[in-house]
Amino acid sequence: MTRWLRWVPAIAIAGTIVYLSSLSPRELPGPEEILGWDKLLHFAAYAALAAAARFASPRTFWVLLAVALFGVSDELHQRFTPGRDSSGWDLLADVAGAAVALGVWRLVTLPGTTQSRVT
Repeated sequence: MTRWLRWVPAIAIAGTIVYLSSLSPRELPGPEEILGWDKLLHFAAYAALAAAARFASPRTFWVLLAVALFGVSDELHQRFTPGRDSSGWDLLADVAGAAVALGVWRLVTLPGTTQSRVT
């Protein structure tokens, strides 16, 4: 697979996050209707984003930093979206999801494979 094609899943997930962040709360089902916990949704979305980005890049630290900065930009974006607000707790859930996904990735990836444990 070419190097650039490996980024398609991460770009698609990031685009979905931006799209959902652009919707007003009236256009979204309430978190209680989905899973009952808003932070779990943030955690899962950013875990998926981090895993997809890690699939594309072997640099775990830089992936975590990029996903965290994307989370910051998403919270700033929501500050200017009518009916939405930004939250440090949401950002914490975003970064926690990314960190857990990258930690799991590191634990299950064996040395000598194409996705080396060395970052």
